[in-house]
Amino acid sequence: MYELTISIGLNDSKLIECITHELESYVKLIGGVLVSGLFDGRATMTLAVQDKDKNFIKSKVLCVVASEVVSYYKFKFLSENISEFNMLDSKKRSALIKALAEFDKDTDTNIVKKNLVFTNSILIDSLYHFKLGELKERWNEIAVLVSSSMPNLLAGDCLDDMLKFLIASSPSKIGEIYIVEKEDNMLLVSGKYESIFNKSMDNIEEDIISKLIGLSPEKIYIPGNIYEKYDFLKRVEDLFDGKVLITR
Repeated sequence: MYELTISIGLNDSKLIECITHELESYVKLIGGVLVSGLFDGRATMTLAVQDKDKNFIKSKVLCVVASEVVSYYKFKFLSENISEFNMLDSKKRSALIKALAEFDKDTDTNIVKKNLVFTNSILIDSLYHFKLGELKERWNEIAVLVSSSMPNLLAGDCLDDMLKFLIASSPSKIGEIYIVEKEDNMLLVSGKYESIFNKSMDNIEEDIISKLIGLSPEKIYIPGNIYEKYDFLKRVEDLFDGKVLITR
């Protein structure tokens, strides 16, 4: 039996939740076991699979951990190191940081993969703080560039153009996404009719746009009645230029 534990400090427990969510289907596929919770004051996820499935699950863990580490820590780093973001309202700020976090993500994830060493336990916070200095240097260059450009972007009303450029530059991670309203929730559903995101209407604009930026779908389908009901979906249509289809 092959076992692996992944953990992080409680302040960053959201990252373990994301990693757990992404790995669950792979572990289930091969008949393994995955549990998560608090252990010794840390957010922890432990998986166990048969030895014959060790290489398969390690390959999935490598990809998932690298991707989620970049998404989580890059967003956090840029949020903390670009004070000019405070000039923006929360919706624009969230969308721009998410788009910057996804930009050139493949290069960032390869750096994480290069530094991720498999033992019986992966301490995510130790990995980030002690082995990923190269990432922080890359992200700091972005922070400096955006900080120096922000006054001009705001003065020239070019912020949305920059955001649309970043979104268009991100490689697609999924083909089709359908935006669906169900009772008091809004869902993002894949072309395979699998629910990818299910959110109550609280802060729905910020959350939906952020999730769509992360997924970077090739096409987004929005029913006409929902499109007319929620103004923020017109912003989705504008940001994802040429990718949105309104169905009737």
